[in-house]
Amino acid sequence: MTKIITKIYYRKINIIRASFITTLYAGLTILLQPISFGPVQVRIADALSILPYFPQYGINAVIGLTLGTLIANIVSPYGFYDVLIGSATNLIYSIIALYIGRMMYPSKKGLILVASEEIIVTTFFIGYLLLHIIYNTPVEVSVPGVAFGSIISQGLLGISLGIMILRREGLRK
Repeated sequence: MTKIITKIYYRKINIIRASFITTLYAGLTILLQPISFGPVQVRIADALSILPYFPQYGINAVIGLTLGTLIANIVSPYGFYDVLIGSATNLIYSIIALYIGRMMYPSKKGLILVASEEIIVTTFFIGYLLLHIIYNTPVEVSVPGVAFGSIISQGLLGISLGIMILRREGLRK
C-alpha cells in the first residue's frame, strides 16, 4: 500500500513540476513579448532551458519547456511556423540537455556544455531556418541577432541559474 501511495505522490509532484515550468516559461515569454520574438530577441524564459540538466527536473523540464514554448509561441508574430519550429527546437535542445545531465551532472563544465548546445540549436533553427529561410530575414541580421539573445538568456542567465541550483544543493564541481 505504501508503494502505491508513494507512486501516486511522485506522479503528482512530476505533473506539478512540469506544469510550473510550462506556466513560468509561457508567462515570462508573453509578458516580455517585445523582446521575446523577432530577428533580434532575448527570450529571458530561455534561462530555464538549463533545467533538464538537473536530475530533479529532468524529463519534467523537457515537457514543461516544450509545452511552455508551444503556448508562448501562439502569440508569436511568426504564427504557425514559430509554434511548430520553436517547440521542436526546444524539445531537441532539452533532450540533449537531459542526456548531458545524465553523463556530466553535477559539474559546471556540464552546465557550459548544455548552454553551448542550446545556443547553437536555437541559433540554427530559429535564426537560420525560421527567420532566414522561411521568413526571408537577412541572414546577417537573423543569425547574429538570435545568437546574441541566446548567449544572454541561455548562456549568461541559464548558467547563472544552474550555478545557483548547484550551490543550493551543495554541489560545486
